Amino acid sequence: MYVCPMRPAGPAATVMAMTELLYAAPGTHRAIRRTYPVPSERSALTGMALVRLVLAETRPGVQLVILLRVVSFFLSTAGPNVRAFAGTAAAGIAGWLSVGMAVYLLNGVTDILGDQVNGSRRPIASGRLPVATALRTTVFLAAAGLVLCALCERRLVVLAVAFLILGYCYSVGPAALKSTRMGFAIAVGGGAFLCYLAGSVMGGGLTPRLTAFGAVMALWVGLCSATKDLSDVAGDQLAGRQTWPVVLGDRGARRLISAISLLLGCSFLAGAAVLAGPTRPAALVAGLGAVTLGAVVLRAPRRAGRAAGRRPYRTFMAVQYAVNGAVLGSALSW
Repeated sequence: MYVCPMRPAGPAATVMAMTELLYAAPGTHRAIRRTYPVPSERSALTGMALVRLVLAETRPGVQLVILLRVVSFFLSTAGPNVRAFAGTAAAGIAGWLSVGMAVYLLNGVTDILGDQVNGSRRPIASGRLPVATALRTTVFLAAAGLVLCALCERRLVVLAVAFLILGYCYSVGPAALKSTRMGFAIAVGGGAFLCYLAGSVMGGGLTPRLTAFGAVMALWVGLCSATKDLSDVAGDQLAGRQTWPVVLGDRGARRLISAISLLLGCSFLAGAAVLAGPTRPAALVAGLGAVTLGAVVLRAPRRAGRAAGRRPYRTFMAVQYAVNGAVLGSALSW
């Protein structure tokens, strides 16, 4: 028999009710959601303790990828004139990272149910970072990010607002993009492309070749980000998310991701064979990385558990580090 846990009164109750609305999913009964109670505001966090928890919740590995995207495209676009843009770009990069952290912090609030079921130890799901504190910090990071972006370039503010809207649509409500079969790809891929555009804008403007490469890379990132869902099936099912592993089963999802990665990998390799200039090494690395992911994702883990199932996602992230590092290396070669 289900027993509803004790609900706090006052501000804590308001926060918990708001959080349930944020991560509510279609087909998920309220009583089932309450089986995993939302962490409440237990104590005020200040100073370095709050900073450490926020950094952990916003996934340092992902934030590093965001930084590499922006910096590599900034340097590639600015070229030898980088000193002319360096001062304003510093504010722009800091602002973009602040916006990115706000997006992932909000996602952590709305992912409480799935994270708890999947055994994640992220600070919000484990209760180390109270929900109210996380929401206040999200608002602060978003506002500070927009101000810093405004100090750099007005076009960067437009891109940052688009990034925030995309992040909100990805995470919030019963129609959240993360809960649909293709919404996750639109949000993740769109976010990656906005990062590339932001870097180019900071460097003086868009260039056709870099923009085209960023678009294809963002397409691969969006579709192959489904590797993250391979290890999170239990939580995604309970939250009502229509991820590929939930809809197609583990084997079907692996085959689909592999086919997509291999197809785009071949397109990267073809581009590397015919292109010249700074995007050629990056296209070669992207092609080899995508083919590698296509092979890795087909191998189901020999043992059960979330950690064993995360090898494809770790490979997916490693390819991104390598590709953006290649773009950065080409940009610094001048």
